[in-house]
Amino acid sequence: MKRIIALVLCFLLAFTLCQPASAAENTIEWTGAKDNDWSEAGNWDPQQVPGPGYTAVIPEWAVVSVVYDTASVTLDCSGEVSVASDAHLYLTGTSYLRGEGELSGDGDITVTGANSKLQCSGGIIDGDGLLTLQENTQLVVDEDSAVDLCRYLVNNGQITVMANGELFLYGGSEGSGTLTVSEHGFLSLDEGNYIFGGDFVNGGELSIWDTSSACFGVDFCQESTGTLLLRIWGPDGFNKLEIDGEADLGGVLDVDLLYDHIPEPDDTFDIITCSSRTGEFSYIINSLAEEISFAPTYTNTGVTLTATEPAEFAGGTGSEGDPYLIYSAGHLNNVRNHLDKHFRLVADLDLDLYLSGSGTGWEPIGTQDNPFTGRFDGNGHTISNLFINRSSDSSDTGLFGYTGVTAEIWSLGLGNANVHGGYDVGALVGDNNGQIADSYAIGDVTGYMGVGGLVGENDGSITDSWAEGTVDEIVSGSCFGGLVGENTYDGIITNCRADVMVESPGSTAAGGLVGDNLGSITESYAMGGVEGSSAVGGLAGSNSGYIERSYAIGTVTGKIAGGLVGYNHCSISSSYAGGDVSGTENIGGLVGINNDWITDSFARGDVSGGKCIGGLVGWNLGSITNSYSTGDVSDGSDVGGLVGLSESHSTVTGSYWDIDTSGRTDSAGGTGKTTGEMKLQETYDGWDFVSTWNIDESENDGYPFLAPSSTPDISNPILISMSPANGATDVSPDIESLVLVFDEDVWGVWGKYVTIYKAGTTEQVRKLGLIEEDMPGVSGNGTNTITISVPSDTLSMGVSYYITIDEGGFEDAAGNKFSGISDSNTWAFTMLSDTQAPTVPADLRSTSKTSTSVTLQWDPSTDDYGPIRYDIYGRKEDGEYVLAGSTGTTTFTVIKLGGGTSADLITPETAYTFVVRAVDGSDNESAQSNEVTVTTEQALNLVWWERDISYAPPLDSVDYYDACYGAGKYVAVGTRGAILTSTDGITWQLEHGGDFGDPQLKAITYGNDMFVAVGGNNVYTKTSTGEWTRTVLDAGTVDL
Repeated sequence: MKRIIALVLCFLLAFTLCQPASAAENTIEWTGAKDNDWSEAGNWDPQQVPGPGYTAVIPEWAVVSVVYDTASVTLDCSGEVSVASDAHLYLTGTSYLRGEGELSGDGDITVTGANSKLQCSGGIIDGDGLLTLQENTQLVVDEDSAVDLCRYLVNNGQITVMANGELFLYGGSEGSGTLTVSEHGFLSLDEGNYIFGGDFVNGGELSIWDTSSACFGVDFCQESTGTLLLRIWGPDGFNKLEIDGEADLGGVLDVDLLYDHIPEPDDTFDIITCSSRTGEFSYIINSLAEEISFAPTYTNTGVTLTATEPAEFAGGTGSEGDPYLIYSAGHLNNVRNHLDKHFRLVADLDLDLYLSGSGTGWEPIGTQDNPFTGRFDGNGHTISNLFINRSSDSSDTGLFGYTGVTAEIWSLGLGNANVHGGYDVGALVGDNNGQIADSYAIGDVTGYMGVGGLVGENDGSITDSWAEGTVDEIVSGSCFGGLVGENTYDGIITNCRADVMVESPGSTAAGGLVGDNLGSITESYAMGGVEGSSAVGGLAGSNSGYIERSYAIGTVTGKIAGGLVGYNHCSISSSYAGGDVSGTENIGGLVGINNDWITDSFARGDVSGGKCIGGLVGWNLGSITNSYSTGDVSDGSDVGGLVGLSESHSTVTGSYWDIDTSGRTDSAGGTGKTTGEMKLQETYDGWDFVSTWNIDESENDGYPFLAPSSTPDISNPILISMSPANGATDVSPDIESLVLVFDEDVWGVWGKYVTIYKAGTTEQVRKLGLIEEDMPGVSGNGTNTITISVPSDTLSMGVSYYITIDEGGFEDAAGNKFSGISDSNTWAFTMLSDTQAPTVPADLRSTSKTSTSVTLQWDPSTDDYGPIRYDIYGRKEDGEYVLAGSTGTTTFTVIKLGGGTSADLITPETAYTFVVRAVDGSDNESAQSNEVTVTTEQALNLVWWERDISYAPPLDSVDYYDACYGAGKYVAVGTRGAILTSTDGITWQLEHGGDFGDPQLKAITYGNDMFVAVGGNNVYTKTSTGEWTRTVLDAGTVDL
């Protein structure tokens, strides 16, 4: 549940016994056979309560109640574990929260033990208790996972949000730990005050809501891939980052204006204060960019935003290296004012503003007289709800009307487009003379002539692009295509597709991909159905250019109709059609009328009509070589299994039809074969089954099919070598990546993974994606060497691992898939063991002491690998050394020895001896440091009501609550705002307060030359030489 954290100004000193982390040696699974009580052995299989060294598995259906403190256990939770308010759940090792799992209740949850981790692939952590990460522990949100953390967080360890992971925090936080948001990761701060005491790195998106605040105790870094989302909801209402250390800025600042608040020009907002600053935001965007802009002022100690009139663009200068940035529909509209400049879209856009039921909608960018000649980088974003309504005699209609030969548009998508025009009509471009790549359009396009789902007329190049939706005629016209209406002599279409229903029953030259092709179409295909009047094809209605290695599978209806091309005036090679074709006359499974040449092609669809009907070609006036058909051919005049009608000058060579499936034993050319014969390679005399054709009974129903490349490749990729090598026993802990070398170029497959396991177990250590979208650290796709980055905390020294690769995880250019690695022996290795201990901590000394504490400092140790922690041991007089605590720094304040009961606390006027040992990441321990013996100060004399303090009004009954030592004196606090000081702890002087209206001061501490005292909603601060300053807070937390 979500909760609002009110002001917390009373401080609790709590001591927790930490269990060492250990590998899960045994698994105990919850059965709930008796009730829902964690501590009931009969609820577990085997029947024992989980303890150290055990993994407690909670299935999805279970609800488990923890009513007593648990031992330190490893948890694998897919169900719910509810911790009662007076109970405590301790997690050690690598625990998992999976799917819809939940950790709930009002009791505390602590991740404890060096290198312990709570790894979340989903789920909720809620309740009124604390979630505490102790030093050297982690909370990890996995890739493609969303986690709600709805309880107060104490982070003294490390939190990592992985790529495409999402962490939603509610309730506030504190602690000295670090937090990292990986690229494409997301972190939301809501309903609380968040204090981050360790380094904070944002490489993804950090969203801070109006119900929360964020303070950073050390450094804040936003990387170039990061986005900081802040809210402004009034002149004095806005998010502000308070950074005690350095602010290293980059990436994007996104300002969200809430509650209909629009700042006035010249309003200022101090959004960042810091001790120092480097870098600047790449650009600043806001949710009301049509109405307001923000200009940043960067100083050495912060960032201030000033509201200004709306800017023409979100940033940039329009140059190639610094393009204009487009964040709003208004920015996009301004492109028309700079037709020769460079642009980059930085957000998805909705063009609802330009929708109009009776108006003309969006005005296309660029005309024939003033074309767009610049470069437009869609940056992977989508523009939705494009609406254009132009008359039937208009021309060049689309998002861009007319583009020049130097124009470039790439990586841009259109969604729910509705475009209506006359001549040269396309959702993206009306008339394209430049280059379009990696772009798409989804929607409906209507027009009169030259109408395409993406482009109306193409005189340039289109690659790696596609369209979905419908293409319709206004009135009878010509050149209607699913992707392009007319592809001219200079037009080039490569690796494109269309899944568009083309409906132009009164028009000529209608095709699933292109209406009329005069240029080239290569390695492209169409899937939608096509209806037209004349020259109707599944891929192209009319072809006077070149079609190679392309196909169509939609149904086709019309006169002069073919499954691939209606009327062919030029070249078709290595292509095929799979859809059914019907019409009145000149109907072919591949081509309606062939007036040039067809080679190495085939048709599989059924054909029906009245006159000139053929399984491959209806009427042949050219040449057909090495081709075949298998579809049923209806009755009519001039009907043939392969060709319906052939002219005397035409030729048919090395071509065949299936006499069984076609129902035809005769044809105007070609040779009829039975179905069995059609599936034998020897039938096809003279065909190239090396580079052009393949035959396999498991593919294409056993009929020949076109080879996927000019050089036949039916072999799966072979993994030649791996690094680390299989069987390696001394892998360096400095390893940063896995390297795989194949016998050919390969590409990783989305949704497939390389998985690292601990040897001898099925425990997943890390799952790594194989493409950049899954795993930003992947490189080498398209080569024979794939490198996959391994996060630094993945592999531990001295531990053995094995790696699996999903079947089909990699494929070559022909689509042949790598068989994968599924066993634990093919790729196994052992990390180098670290047997060398760190050097001994030197010059252990006491830097300060009080009656109840001793502060120690020492010189740092060194280690060959690290990391290093320091264990501090102490003893009283001649007693045994016991552990006082651990730290990763070289200073430590001892306030207890051993377990943390009252008997273990440091006491006044007592001699204590201390030593320190350094421990590395493999638990190698150094020899002890030099001993240092310290005698604590005498007890404070704080029976104040027995002292006569001269002050008006008289303080005759002051209660004492807390005291500290710093800057060479004792300072104590109590009722009525009383602050007393003493140099010896016996003689006291009133330094501040004494008024009945002053608050009760409950706690005081000293550090960094600052005394801080608190009580109620009051904070009193003072440097060692300054005066006391009182601050009254509305709400918040104070971290002492």
